[in-house]
Amino acid sequence: MSKSRQEFLAENPDVAKMTFQITWPARVAKGFKYSGLTNAERMKLYRSTPEGRAVMDYHAALRRRRMFGNGDYDVVYRSQVFMRDCGVCQLCDEPVDPFDFHIDHIMPIALGGLHKYENVQLAHPSCNQKKGARV
Repeated sequence: MSKSRQEFLAENPDVAKMTFQITWPARVAKGFKYSGLTNAERMKLYRSTPEGRAVMDYHAALRRRRMFGNGDYDVVYRSQVFMRDCGVCQLCDEPVDPFDFHIDHIMPIALGGLHKYENVQLAHPSCNQKKGARV
């Protein structure tokens, strides 16, 4: 925590108390509150709480900022990518169901890729999930 933030909280104890009261339930929900459950079950319960949903929304906003933050992106239409790639999965070269397909980023957003037509390709959902955030 920065020195200026520490000074601010020292001068405003009500804000410090309110911040703690808001963030504590989410911190508890992340850890020991759901002991004895599998990680998948714990995450499902965590996402169902308002605090957990807020944290998930926060991280989704971070992903969107990473994707669109620099302003250098295109609005990518799924139908145009489907037509451009002739309905063929670019990962396995098999035909794709026109109602059940993914748009895959060739250079993943997480690795610095852009959300542009040049960086997207058509993929089966299973092929895209196997690829993950790899090039």
